[in-house]
Amino acid sequence: MKLNMTYHMVDSLCTKVVENAYDFDAYCTCTSFGPIDGLVGKPDNALFPEWNPTKVVDILAPRV
Repeated sequence: MKLNMTYHMVDSLCTKVVENAYDFDAYCTCTSFGPIDGLVGKPDNALFPEWNPTKVVDILAPRV
């Protein structure tokens, strides 16, 4: 099986996120290299007040 690799500069991915907040692949890659300016989209936590997800840090590095 042959895999095709495509390389993108982080700056260009962050530009894609600014242009299209729904570009999930670019967002994940861009934010894994550091924060970008502001939020992508508007927070809508108030729509689901009963939802209380576990933080990623608590799953990956639980406190003893």
